[in-house]
Amino acid sequence: MVSAESRDPQAATVPVRVVDCDVHPVPATMEEFIEHYPEPFRSRYFTRYREDVPLSFLLYTPHSNTGGNQGMGGPGGYAMPPRGGAGSDPDFLAQQLCVDNGVDYCIMNPLFFRPRHWDAEWDAAHATATNNWLAANWLEGRANRHGRYFGSIQVSSMDAQAAAREVERWAGHPAFIQSYMLADSFVPFGAPQFEPLLKASARHDLPLATHLYRHSGIRSMTPVGFPSYHVEALPNWIFTYICHVTSTVFEGIFDRYPNLKFVAVEGGCEWVGPLLWRLDRQWEELRAEVPQSTRRPSEVIREHVRFATQPLCEPPGRGDLTRFMEWGGAEEAIVFSSDYPHYDFDPAPWVTQQLPESWRDRVMAKNALETYGLPAERPRDYLDDIEPQNPRKQAGERRYAALAAASAGHGNAETPWIESAD
Repeated sequence: MVSAESRDPQAATVPVRVVDCDVHPVPATMEEFIEHYPEPFRSRYFTRYREDVPLSFLLYTPHSNTGGNQGMGGPGGYAMPPRGGAGSDPDFLAQQLCVDNGVDYCIMNPLFFRPRHWDAEWDAAHATATNNWLAANWLEGRANRHGRYFGSIQVSSMDAQAAAREVERWAGHPAFIQSYMLADSFVPFGAPQFEPLLKASARHDLPLATHLYRHSGIRSMTPVGFPSYHVEALPNWIFTYICHVTSTVFEGIFDRYPNLKFVAVEGGCEWVGPLLWRLDRQWEELRAEVPQSTRRPSEVIREHVRFATQPLCEPPGRGDLTRFMEWGGAEEAIVFSSDYPHYDFDPAPWVTQQLPESWRDRVMAKNALETYGLPAERPRDYLDDIEPQNPRKQAGERRYAALAAASAGHGNAETPWIESAD
C-alpha cells in the first residue's frame, strides 16, 4: 500500500490504493434526519411520539470496549469527534479514514435503524428518508468536496416494488453506486419476489449489497431456536449469508442478470471456501432440480459475489488466515471493509499487513474498483496535503504491536489492540 508520504505532491491524480466498502455515517441530530422523512410518517411518528420510535435498539452491553449500547465510537473511543456522535462529522471521518488510514474511497452504508418488518410501507419510507439524508449531508456540497464519498441506495426488503422505485429515483446520481438492503428478511434474496429489485439494479449496472443487522432474540432465529445473547448471534451471522448466497446461485439470478454483482458486507470471508466445496458437490449430484443454475456454484460466486473482509478473524496458526481466504478466492472475490466507526473496526494498514503482498492491490482496491466501476485514479485533493495525526491516536497501534509479536514467533493472544484508558 502506498503511504501518504510516498505520493507525488505535484501529481494531478493519485492512484487509488484503498477502497473501504463499509463505512457507517449517522445523523448528527434527530432533527437533521427527520426533515428528510416523507409524510405521513414524519408527522405520525416523529412529531409527537419521536422518543417512542427509536431508530435503533439496545445491541451491545455498554462497556469501554464497545463504546456504548450501539457499539459506536471505535476502539477505545477512537472515532468520537469533538462534537456529535461517532460517524456524524464528515470532516472528522475524512481525517481519520482518508488521512490517518490512507483510504481513497469510502462507501457509505447507513446502519442506524432496524427494519420495520411489521410495516412494509413504513420500512420503504424509512429507506427513502435515509437516502434523502445521505445525499444532502454526505454526498453533496461541502461534505463531499473531496469527492471520496460514495453512497448506497437503501431499499426495503419488505417491498420489492418500492425498492425498485427507490433504485430508479437515485440511479442517475453520480455518488450512489449500489443498491443496498439489510440482510434481515423473511425469504432468501434469490426468491421470485425480489425480481423487481434485481431487474432495476441490473438495468442500472448497480451491485446489490446487503449488511447484517440482527441481535439476539426472535429476529435471529437459528435452525435450533433463538440465541440468548448478542455474543451468540454474532457468530451465527454467517449462516444468514450462506442462505442468501445459496439462494441467488441456485435460483439462477446471475444467469438472468449476467452483469449483476452481490456484495455481502460484515459477514467476514474466512468461511467462503468450505461453502464453495459443499455447493459444488450438491450441484453435481442434484443439478437436475435447478436447471436454471447452469454453471458450477464456485464459478458463479467467484464471478458475481463479493465478500467484505470485516470482521477479519485472527487464527493463531501462521498462515491459517491466508489459507482460508485463498480457499474462498480472495484474489477475485474479497473486498476490504473497515466497519468504521464501530468498536471492532479494522484499520486499512492493519488489514493490509495480514494479506500476502501479491493480494494486497486486489483485495484493498482493485476488486472493489472493478465491482463498482470506479476510476483507478482520483484527483489529488486537500486531504493529500494534511499530515496524519499522531500515530499513537490511530486505532490500529496495538494491532501493529500484536502483528510484530506474532512475526517474532511469540503469538498475539495477550496483546490487546484497544488503547488503554490511561
